[in-house]
Amino acid sequence: MTATQYARGGALKGRIRSRWTKEELDVRRKIAGMCNNLNQFARKANAGGLEKVS
Repeated sequence: MTATQYARGGALKGRIRSRWTKEELDVRRKIAGMCNNLNQFARKANAGGLEKVS
């Protein structure tokens, strides 16, 4: 596939995606933070660093 064919295909068949809103970015950032915290707890528990999780 040539560069011209690629560009033409993208121009004719490509999708336009809307950008994330500020609220969506905020929610996404908060979820990523919660996942990070959960991963840290799981890593510590699997390493034997947590006696009891309640």
